[in-house]
Amino acid sequence: MTGLGIEAALEGALAVFVTGVWWRVGHKKGEYIGWRYKAPVAGLALSTLILAVQLMLTGLEAHFGSLAALDEASLHWRWSHLLDGLWLCSFFATGLLPFCGLVLAAVGKGRPRLPGVLSSALVLGTFLFNLFLAVNSFH
Repeated sequence: MTGLGIEAALEGALAVFVTGVWWRVGHKKGEYIGWRYKAPVAGLALSTLILAVQLMLTGLEAHFGSLAALDEASLHWRWSHLLDGLWLCSFFATGLLPFCGLVLAAVGKGRPRLPGVLSSALVLGTFLFNLFLAVNSFH
């Protein structure tokens, strides 16, 4: 199994986990009054958003086969600088926002605190794996 296959499998399993967490949080009858009770839910929302962005980036990489092929194809597109910048910003956002979600979930209170910390940490781990693959793909 290639690094891209491992990455896709990890992100798919994480998507199933996050879906289950949202189902569990949605079925708990709790009120989220105050910022400390809303912070873990915001951390969980950030990790969910970034997981969707990571799945999109993985799909782009799978479509082109590698990051080097994506870089080569972007040179022939009309909007190559815009697409390169969008990909780069999306890639670094997948590292920054799970860290923010981790901090939000850690300072919060309430039931979704542990799932928020766990999902943000797992999404941050997949970013680090993606970063490792991206750095090694151009050598």
